[in-house]
Amino acid sequence: MSHLNGKNVLISGGTKGIGFATAEHFSKLGANVVITGSSQQSIDQALEKSQQDFSGLVCDLKSMQHIHALPEQLAAHFSHLDIFFANAGIAHFQPLEHMTEDLFDEMMNINVKGLYFSIQQVVPMMTGSGVVVVTASIAPRKGQPGMAPYAASKGAARAIVRSLAAELVERGIRINCLSPGPVHTEIFSRMVDGDEQKAQEIVDRLSSTVPAKRVGTVEEMALAVEFLCGPGADYMLGSELTLDGGKAEL
Repeated sequence: MSHLNGKNVLISGGTKGIGFATAEHFSKLGANVVITGSSQQSIDQALEKSQQDFSGLVCDLKSMQHIHALPEQLAAHFSHLDIFFANAGIAHFQPLEHMTEDLFDEMMNINVKGLYFSIQQVVPMMTGSGVVVVTASIAPRKGQPGMAPYAASKGAARAIVRSLAAELVERGIRINCLSPGPVHTEIFSRMVDGDEQKAQEIVDRLSSTVPAKRVGTVEEMALAVEFLCGPGADYMLGSELTLDGGKAEL
């Protein structure tokens, strides 16, 4: 029997990509999963697409009102929370001269402020023990054109994990982060307005920059989150698990 069987799990940003794949994987292993999305439409689409049985609720991390409402909404599903996969995030890649204040603020509001305060709101539901996993990135570890604000936001997320790990350990809560390299998600298609040929060209170009000669899959990321939530990671605290095909190290 899986260590996730019967566990109550919240996954922010669970309508697409890594979050959705993790929701499906955890549900298959017997967890009780609730995902969040920024709109009811995105949640409905995810639930319709899924082959598993999980629930969804609207929580736009740009809105402090939504974040503050999260515990009450979650209480309709769970009496307590075992695992929070803080996965919600957004990326805008623009060169210095084209980056706008609105795009900058959106990344910081979701990737940093929304991350921090969503953890603040759900931690009280972890009674006596709990696990938090944050989706970070290898972006802060490599200088790459057009990625300065995104890398800064993910660097902040990594710092939040370290500090909160020290703060929450006495409450029996451990927090770590997953730092993916390039992963094949819907983001590539959105970057080129749904042109799948152009999206594949982006994937191919990224693959050539990875020592493993491919990008990662969302299923691989879900397996890594499973590890971080399980007994094999009990001795990990404030740490970073990197899955990037060697891109940050080789």
